[in-house]
Amino acid sequence: MGLVAGSADPTVHLYEVHFEAGARTWWHSHSGEQILLCLQGRCAVQMKNQPVRILAEKEAVRIPPGVVHWHGALAQPASHLAVNIDTVTTWLAEVSDTEYRQALERSA
Repeated sequence: MGLVAGSADPTVHLYEVHFEAGARTWWHSHSGEQILLCLQGRCAVQMKNQPVRILAEKEAVRIPPGVVHWHGALAQPASHLAVNIDTVTTWLAEVSDTEYRQALERSA
């Protein structure tokens, strides 16, 4: 169902996600657009072959359909609101501790 019953609007799902310090998702992609809004702390977001982007509270990032990425917390707990628009998630490989640490070091 879309935003309005019987409409052609896309399906939108909202997820409030809480990360412990250093926690993150696995690499994944979405068939539709995703918007991440940092609610508390600072969130890290990395799209494949791109530098990590650090979001402060109230900052957002748009992840286009099909782009492989991960997101999570830095050294302190963090939370974000994930807005998934007409999307199915495809989970891929784990973000290793080394990969995570190196990505954050490059962003400093």
